Amino acid sequence: MSIFKAQKIKPSVEQFAQRIKVQTSRIPEQMVRNWMQTYNLVWSDGVYTAEEKIAALGTDAGELFKASEDFIAFIIGQLTGKRDDLVAEITEIIASNPTYTINPDGTVTLDAVE
Repeated sequence: MSIFKAQKIKPSVEQFAQRIKVQTSRIPEQMVRNWMQTYNLVWSDGVYTAEEKIAALGTDAGELFKASEDFIAFIIGQLTGKRDDLVAEITEIIASNPTYTINPDGTVTLDAVE
């Protein structure tokens, strides 16, 4: 038998179940990683200030910030007691954010720091 002509072996249902578990365990990390990429684009890319980027987003900024708030609430609710490492990481990140206001027109204003 050649290595280039592998035999097809049907995996057991237990092997499928294990694969499902492994894939499922990766979902939170993938979701958080994607959220962090967007977060970093807004807050810390080093090219433009957050204020400049938020202003350039215009009324889309409110939708982005609301979606981020909803995601954070969802992921923390789902992961508390299961992946406290990710919860702690997210909590630490958002604690460093300046406070902001989502205006009725969808724009976002960073609140003044006193």
